[in-house]
Amino acid sequence: MSGTLNFFFKSKILTTGSTVLPIPLLTNQKKSHSSNKICDNDIYNMNYNMTTVKKRADKLFITPSETCYYFANTGITNLVLTTYNEFIHNQAKLCFNILNDFETKNKITYAIFAGSAIGLVRTGKNLPWADDYDIIIFNHHINFFISDIIPELEKIGFKVKIMTKNNITFGAKIFGPPFIFENVNYHATHNISIFQCDIFFSYFDSNGFLKNSNGWGLYNKKNITRNIVFPIKHHQFHGMLLPFFNDSFKEVTLCYGNIQKCSIFSHHTSSTIFYKRWEHAYKDFEYIKKESITNTRKYISLDITHELLNQSKMSTNTLFLTESDIFQELRDILFNNSNFHVSVLKKLDFLRYLYQKNIDIIVVSPLISLQYKTDFVLKDLKHKNIIDAVDYNYTAPGLKIIADHAADIKFYLPHIKIIYQEKIDDPDGEYALSPIFYNYVDTIRTTKVRYDKYYHYQFCLSKKYGIIVPVVEIIES
Repeated sequence: MSGTLNFFFKSKILTTGSTVLPIPLLTNQKKSHSSNKICDNDIYNMNYNMTTVKKRADKLFITPSETCYYFANTGITNLVLTTYNEFIHNQAKLCFNILNDFETKNKITYAIFAGSAIGLVRTGKNLPWADDYDIIIFNHHINFFISDIIPELEKIGFKVKIMTKNNITFGAKIFGPPFIFENVNYHATHNISIFQCDIFFSYFDSNGFLKNSNGWGLYNKKNITRNIVFPIKHHQFHGMLLPFFNDSFKEVTLCYGNIQKCSIFSHHTSSTIFYKRWEHAYKDFEYIKKESITNTRKYISLDITHELLNQSKMSTNTLFLTESDIFQELRDILFNNSNFHVSVLKKLDFLRYLYQKNIDIIVVSPLISLQYKTDFVLKDLKHKNIIDAVDYNYTAPGLKIIADHAADIKFYLPHIKIIYQEKIDDPDGEYALSPIFYNYVDTIRTTKVRYDKYYHYQFCLSKKYGIIVPVVEIIES
């Protein structure tokens, strides 16, 4: 084993649900991957642009010749790695607000570790290509976590999966809504973008070393002592005050080696992407993201002159996504092939449509039209058996449109007002909007009965955890 280790990052790509978790890359592992190269050679001796980035780090891209775009709920497209994005970050803040509330009341002790600790030591932010979190909860808090915290998370809209093996409960996974999308065009590879928080139930063994129950995870094999973990320290991390181990630097050095070096690897690619310094990898990712946002803005505003825009701004246009008002042009964009399959091109064309038509208000009905296939696409994917995510069943097309597009609308066209109008017979609350989406919807139009039955409690709970709730407009039943 080499004395100085690089890093290996798994990423959720294609149809897997594996998490972004840094693992030591052993010397004898390097031979198993072809085309290994240092991607920051001569980084300062050449023009720095997308062309030179793609030449140096071509293995980062699914198809180097394709354009990269950026969306608030899927991150950078055309990368072999899913990327941290606004929608995942908003869910992270919400999830940790809930956990921190229980921690503040001394009901539970938890700590963030692993890849987030590397991000803390380096920049105080998440790794650019990381899209999950890992936390430790100690075994004596397991029952309380299951009985009290999981119900609170699920009331907000998260899904929680308890991890058991041989009748031993050893952890849990918290999931947000998953986005399955076709990365480059309608016939490209499928990616999954999802907020995921892995919870490792843990303890200290008789030697005083930290162990993960049932041997789950990397840290179970490392000699992490109690004084590295306790006392827990809180740090500002990516805009959140979060608990970490007492000595995060010693933690990551012991578990991962020299964090100045960086290797990025996805288990669905044949090559490891090496950097001499992590700063250069971060520079590449930030530049790619910036260029991808620019590409997206250019696509959305194509062929629109400033003069026409100024003229159209004199009027307000409302887009009704209701049961019968969707005309053919929009149907072709949103419901290509008569389903709700998300693709990069579909998202781009929908945003361009909103921009060109100068849409200021979108009214979304839960049902829209029952002629369209609305079953969630997880079941249709080739490798669904290895997707480690709880299924979100969007039986209402309107909910699926909010889930797939609302965050992007607010990112690129923040002036647009989104109204969720649910004048429907829904005795089980199946079509009620989850608090996870409240940040992206301005108004909920609903009946007094439905507000009293579903939204009043959800609004009280949301305000407790800092969620800005939409305006309510009561409509007749």
